[in-house]
Amino acid sequence: MNKEQFQNEIDYGMAMALVREMLECGIIDRQDFMKADKMYVDCYRPVIHSVMPPKPRHGG
Repeated sequence: MNKEQFQNEIDYGMAMALVREMLECGIIDRQDFMKADKMYVDCYRPVIHSVMPPKPRHGG
């Protein structure tokens, strides 16, 4: 992995951390999460892509 690829991994991870937080707070739904993931994968082209949305919480 070169320096640019590493930076893309960092940028992708940071972007998806924010999107995950929005999902967990109920601001977006799983469909929106998946759309954002696709958008950021297309933008950053991460080498390591293994982000899955968290499972919905039950009972608050």
